[in-house]
Amino acid sequence: MQALELFNITNITGGIELYPDNTTTSIEFYDLEYAESIYILDYSDSSSLRRISLPKLQSVRTIFLQLNGHEPFIDAPVLEDAFQINLIGNWTK
Repeated sequence: MQALELFNITNITGGIELYPDNTTTSIEFYDLEYAESIYILDYSDSSSLRRISLPKLQSVRTIFLQLNGHEPFIDAPVLEDAFQINLIGNWTK
């Protein structure tokens, strides 16, 4: 099991684009409050990614998540502003 964790970054005026491998179980952006775009793409049917956590994200222009694995969930409890959200896959939450 492997987690991708990002600490102490609150604002990304560009974008984040990730292609996690089959050992990544979670992606955690602990302090991120704003991002122009977040793209997380995993085309593998054997993906281990289960959790995407954005606990402080308040605003994002675009979120595009394509995960073909086993029912991942996204946690963004304070998200208030988004122009576009695309979720592709079997999401649980």
